[in-house]
Amino acid sequence: MKTIFYQQNQLKISNKFHEGYDTVFNDPSKETLNKVVDLFLNTSSYTALLYGNKREILTHIKSYFKLVNAAGGLVINPNKEILLIKRLGKWDLPKGKLEKGESKQEGAIREVEEECGISNLHILKSLKKTYHVYYLNENWVLKTCYWYWMAYQGNEILKPQLEEDITEVKWENFKNAIELDTYPTIKDVLHQLQPLLV
Repeated sequence: MKTIFYQQNQLKISNKFHEGYDTVFNDPSKETLNKVVDLFLNTSSYTALLYGNKREILTHIKSYFKLVNAAGGLVINPNKEILLIKRLGKWDLPKGKLEKGESKQEGAIREVEEECGISNLHILKSLKKTYHVYYLNENWVLKTCYWYWMAYQGNEILKPQLEEDITEVKWENFKNAIELDTYPTIKDVLHQLQPLLV
């Protein structure tokens, strides 16, 4: 199942039906998807399950937005602590837009290095990508972020990238990290590695 987040709102997209959702659409038409996206963007609390041809549903939803691709890292040190950044008052994982011509893995490593001031990262595996929507410069944007589980063995002093509005970088254990003021997409990424970190 894929989840698109906008603030606390969620669109769940799946090939099959799942229990537990009040708002459910089976093989939604384009007209139905138009209404769903409008409610998703303009309602304070909205979650819907859309199921059927997952690829077709996602492709149609993407047509409403300016698309941005990004990549980032869930970086773990030998103490099984997670590397976190604080940007604009919220805790986050290091990530950023892909540059022209670079691979997702290269972009993920570059962003972690730039935002946190460390190097010698090793990608262990790819994680589930996340989707979130935001409004910028009179455009609705859908950002797809490709996440990678990375290992770090060094002892460099963490250095926040101030020009990217990052004010703090720290290592934190999973139990504390999941309780911090962060975004739903970040909690989604953290939960993928929960069994390995606690």
